[in-house]
Amino acid sequence: FILKMISEDKLTAIKQYMELVNIKEEGGSLDIDFENIKKVFKLSSLDLQFEEEKAVKFNLKSLDEIFDLLDIDNHCKELLIGGSRKRNITIYKIQFIKEAIINKHTLKEIGEFLNTSQPAISNMLSYYNISL
Repeated sequence: FILKMISEDKLTAIKQYMELVNIKEEGGSLDIDFENIKKVFKLSSLDLQFEEEKAVKFNLKSLDEIFDLLDIDNHCKELLIGGSRKRNITIYKIQFIKEAIINKHTLKEIGEFLNTSQPAISNMLSYYNISL
């Protein structure tokens, strides 16, 4: 599945995947990592611009926008982004997660935003029987 996402040609996909996983850290800069990934996958600025335009076209909200739209007081918002596990904010956390998923955010992005782990987000969704 992963290889097909990279290329329809299996040998090309394997080669590009191996290049990607073997990228050495060059100072740990995200910009350098991003440039290396663009090079490995032969992404052009046009490809990236298309993705941005697609997000705008479908009116997808950023995590900040979703968070700002939550109808809760500032104290609860602070608890949410502080990674709090208090039960009284669980309903708001679930509301935020649902909206973030609808807007095509990954569990990893959501977890980072809420200062919690991706597995914790996944477990919460499972526990409350929320399907993606």
